Amino acid sequence: MGSNGEHDSSRSCGKGLKRSDELGEDVLLGETQKRLVGLRPAIEVGQRLGSERNQNVMRFGARDIGNPGYESATGYGILSVGGALARQAPAADPAEPNDDARLVNGRAFGSAAKPIFTKNGRTASLSGTIDVFEDPADVYRIKVRARGRARISLRPVVGDPDLYVFRGNATTVVGKQGGRFGVARSRNRAGRTDAVTIRNRGRRGATYLVAVGFTGGKDLNLLNAGYELSVSR
Repeated sequence: MGSNGEHDSSRSCGKGLKRSDELGEDVLLGETQKRLVGLRPAIEVGQRLGSERNQNVMRFGARDIGNPGYESATGYGILSVGGALARQAPAADPAEPNDDARLVNGRAFGSAAKPIFTKNGRTASLSGTIDVFEDPADVYRIKVRARGRARISLRPVVGDPDLYVFRGNATTVVGKQGGRFGVARSRNRAGRTDAVTIRNRGRRGATYLVAVGFTGGKDLNLLNAGYELSVSR
């Protein structure tokens, strides 16, 4: 395994204190309604995005406090509705669930996931997100024609994801066991594009697994990442 270059193969409040002060209740209710109207854009955006993408825009839009980046004491920072609305929503992951090899190679669901790149060599581009605890890796199948090659690049949008490639028969892409199936990897620092080129020197087409994830032991400022992945001939 080389580092670059070419490689082989809502809860109710109840009635509350209604009889204590009718006027006070009306004033409070009016203020609550005003606040809800003010939040309407955020609510509408949230309904369109779905839970996972909502979580990501809230994380990315939070106001950082303390040391830069994620901290165990303060997490991602202070929740900011304005900050979340100002963030460009990350693309929905196109192939979930795909956290490990068995979820894409047919072992978990009976049929293998459709390759994002095939022997016809058309360029494939997609966006996704990963999270150290909730979604630690995204794995995609690609097919490379006989004596052909695939150029794979990973551009980080947020955070510090890394790029790995494994043989198509890999049973996992995690830990030492996954390392036995490794073909290539690129683990540049945050902000830099990772890239590898896979060359199939065999007489038949070959399948590989491209994985986007986090490298153990690497110092991370964020526990999640957004990325753009591209595969071409």
